[in-house]
Amino acid sequence: MDWKRAAFAAVAGLASLAVLLGGAAAIIFLMIATVPLGAAGMDPILAIMGILIAIPGTCASFWLPAWALGARGSQAARSVFFSSLNFLAFIVLLLPRNTMSATAKHASVLLMFTVIPAVLTMTATWPRITTSYRFALTIIVATVVVYALALVVSHSVADPVAEPANSYYYGVLVAGASWVLVPALAGAHRFAR
Repeated sequence: MDWKRAAFAAVAGLASLAVLLGGAAAIIFLMIATVPLGAAGMDPILAIMGILIAIPGTCASFWLPAWALGARGSQAARSVFFSSLNFLAFIVLLLPRNTMSATAKHASVLLMFTVIPAVLTMTATWPRITTSYRFALTIIVATVVVYALALVVSHSVADPVAEPANSYYYGVLVAGASWVLVPALAGAHRFAR
């Protein structure tokens, strides 16, 4: 087994996570800035332009894990496309006018946060997924375990209704492990001799 390639895939997942967090934070702050607070508040057109710039920049970071896992050309483009759709769903869940309860929104955000690397990995390694059910099962089980741990940690450390900021923080920290774990598992399995 080539652990260097698995480590390379894990580092690529971590770099993609860093860009995702930065892009998501920029988009959230721009959405908050459009809320009129008396005389203060950002021009909505500037905020929309900032969001439209941040979304493709964030989605472009999804190339890194796909590339590290050996996806090239149209296969990498499909991987980025499907991961970008998940990211856009993540942003829609964060819209302030969303009528979901705080607990449901929290669980949905953590789900999207752990599903994006799984979708990215499975589409980047599509030929391998179709021939090896163990490989697909490994990715799915790792994603479900990380999601379950993120929910347990976020609900045991902080109440998502009373302390939503702390609950999101701890849940996202645990869910971020999937950005390293899932590509590393795929890299270790894909390049196994």
